[in-house]
Amino acid sequence: MMVVSSSRSNEAKALGVKMGVPLFQIQALVEHHAIAVLSSNYSLYGDMSQRVMTTLAQFSPEQEVYSIDECFLGIDQASPTALVEYGTVIRQTVKRHIGIPVSLGFAATKTLAKLANRQAKQREAGVCYLAAEQVDRVLSS
Repeated sequence: MMVVSSSRSNEAKALGVKMGVPLFQIQALVEHHAIAVLSSNYSLYGDMSQRVMTTLAQFSPEQEVYSIDECFLGIDQASPTALVEYGTVIRQTVKRHIGIPVSLGFAATKTLAKLANRQAKQREAGVCYLAAEQVDRVLSS
């Protein structure tokens, strides 16, 4: 089963479902692939977001909530390995406390952290450290 909402699943994206497309335009695709279509529940999204942000705040005194589903944390760790391990702990804690998966991207700047997060979403571990020497290669892909 695949889900289409304001946040499409990777499976729905792979089928070509575009963001914000009216349901009637993809009805045949929905029926053919048994795509689950869920209505938006913004009060639930807000509550879940607040719970995630509160949990994330436990891991850093520096937190900037960027949007309903994204924030930046200031993290000081000695090595890339330590960052990935810390990210794994953060991810497991959110999953355990809230019940939803999150991905974490670590990098030197907020823009690069967003790029690292995009890479993290493609990894089973859900965590990515983006070193300066990797930026050009990742951007070119």
